Amino acid sequence: MLNLLLVLSFIVAVTGMVRYKRLTMPFKILSLYFVFEILIILFDEWEIARYKTNVIQLHIETSGTYIFFSFIYYFLFKSKYIKVLILASVILVIVFSLINSFFLQPYSTTFPTNTTLITEILYLIFAVLLFNKMLLYPTEINIIKQSTFWYNSAIILFYSSVFLYMTLANYYQAHKVSSYIIDYFAYGSIIIFDVLLGIAILTDNKEIPTANDAQLSFRDTE
Repeated sequence: MLNLLLVLSFIVAVTGMVRYKRLTMPFKILSLYFVFEILIILFDEWEIARYKTNVIQLHIETSGTYIFFSFIYYFLFKSKYIKVLILASVILVIVFSLINSFFLQPYSTTFPTNTTLITEILYLIFAVLLFNKMLLYPTEINIIKQSTFWYNSAIILFYSSVFLYMTLANYYQAHKVSSYIIDYFAYGSIIIFDVLLGIAILTDNKEIPTANDAQLSFRDTE
């Protein structure tokens, strides 16, 4: 299954690199995220083969993914107040992640569920706020042609569906809970997530205005 995720991430990353000059800044960052994801998957396979666990990889991935996704939201939002909050959240999450990895949930033995819980809640908050902006300032472009819609939908669907699975990782490990249904559900969710993000990259074009651009004239009123 990891090989399938690797192939999918590679396809999306190549798509992003090919279209890179045509992409807006948020989706350039998203394309770079998939390069990061490829490296994470390769490290994951190596770590599992060597240590029979991927604890270290998840500590790195949780923090790294938050940095990428939060900066995507930073560029999607036009409100200077939300931008400041996003930047503040990046700093706080990194600091907390380091504290968590060294003192609360050691990076060598315990999954970073504390950090995961915080970042997943923040993702969902950002996604809801952005959908609210899209409803307040719609454009005439068909919504399925809007890259922001696909990206935001991917975030909401994925992090709401795997919320319990990811935050209970240490419980599963401690009680040796193993289920093909749970594992396939998790991998299936990741595949759908990557496909939706790939569609976001395919539909993005800096020459076409999005619902996000409609916020420009309102930035001082928020």
